[in-house]
Amino acid sequence: MTLCTSPFFIVCSASTGSTLLSTVLDRHPLLAIGPELYLFNKDRLYYPGFESLQQNFSSYLKNGILSAGEDRVRTFFFNKQAYFVTDEILLSMLACSGSLREFIDQLFDAYLEKRGKRIWGEKTGNNALFLHEMLNLYPDAKIIHLVRNPMDVIASMKRRGVKSFNAVGHWLFNNAAALRFKGHEDYLLIKYEDMVADPQIEFAKICAYLGVDFDDRMLEPGGNEEYWRNYDRGNIHVTWGSTPFATINTNSIGKGCLELDSHDQLVLQNLRLSSFSKRLLNIPEDRDIDCQGIAAECGYSLKQEGRGLKSALVADVARDYMGRLYEWMLVNKSFSRPLFKGRF
Repeated sequence: MTLCTSPFFIVCSASTGSTLLSTVLDRHPLLAIGPELYLFNKDRLYYPGFESLQQNFSSYLKNGILSAGEDRVRTFFFNKQAYFVTDEILLSMLACSGSLREFIDQLFDAYLEKRGKRIWGEKTGNNALFLHEMLNLYPDAKIIHLVRNPMDVIASMKRRGVKSFNAVGHWLFNNAAALRFKGHEDYLLIKYEDMVADPQIEFAKICAYLGVDFDDRMLEPGGNEEYWRNYDRGNIHVTWGSTPFATINTNSIGKGCLELDSHDQLVLQNLRLSSFSKRLLNIPEDRDIDCQGIAAECGYSLKQEGRGLKSALVADVARDYMGRLYEWMLVNKSFSRPLFKGRF
C-alpha cells in the first residue's frame, strides 16, 4: 500500500529560499523533503511512455537527460544518496514496476520508511514546467510556489557567478511556468519576505494547506542539520551569507536594490518570454509575458530605473544568442531564453 498519495512540490526560481523552506518543513515529524532530485523536470520521464523509460533508464542514469525547460542541464537523480538509493536500487525498483506512478511510489515509500515520516515533498524549482504531468501522476499533490523580490533573486544569482541576462531569464521563465496554476485549488503562493518576517504565521498556513498540524519544533534551528549537511553536494551556497540552519531572520531582504547596477535594471525592465518559451508553457502567442507583469502577479513592483548601458546589453544578447544557436545546431533544439521587446 502506498504510504503517501498527496505529496507536495516546491516550485520557484533559484535563490528564492527553497532550501530554507524545505529544511523547516523537513523538521516536521510527518514531513520529509530532501535536496533537489532533478527527476520530475525531465520530459523523458513522461514521454514517449513508461516502456521507453524502462528501456533507456540505465543510459539516463549514466549520461543524464537534458532538461526541456530554461535550465538546460543533464543532471538526473541528483542527490540520490539523500534518498538512500543507488543506481542498482533504482534499476531494481523500475524493473518491478508496471507504471511510472508505481516506480515513484516505490522510491518515496522507501524514503518515508527510512525517515519515519508520512508525507514526502520535492524541491527542484524548475519542476514548474511539468506541473501538468506531475498532477496527472499525483492528482492530490500540493503545489507550493515560493516567490521572492526579483531584485534580491538576481543579486543572489549574480553572486554565484550567473550573468544578469541569464539570471533574469531564469527567474522569468520559472515563475511564469508556476503562475499558470495560480487559482488552482492545490496551489499556494508563499512570499519569501513574509516567510522570514513572520515564520510562525506562514508555516502554520503551509502546514494547514498540507493537512498537518503546525509544530513549534519546525522553527527550532538545527533539528535536521546532520541529514542536510551529510548530503550537501552544493545545495548550500557560501554566497548566501547565511545558513538555513540558523534562526530565521530578515537579513537578506532588500539587498538586491543596493547591489544591482543600471545594466541589471535595464535587463529586468525589458525582458520578456520568447515565442518558443510561450509554446513550451502553452501560453497564447499574443500574450506579452514580461518581468514587470510576472513581478506584479507575485506581489512585487519593479522600479523604473537604469536606462543606460544599452551597448553592453546588446553584447550580452548577442553572446547568448550565438551560444544558443551553436547549441541548437548540435542538438537540433531551439533555445528557450526570453527575448527583448525593445529595440536597441
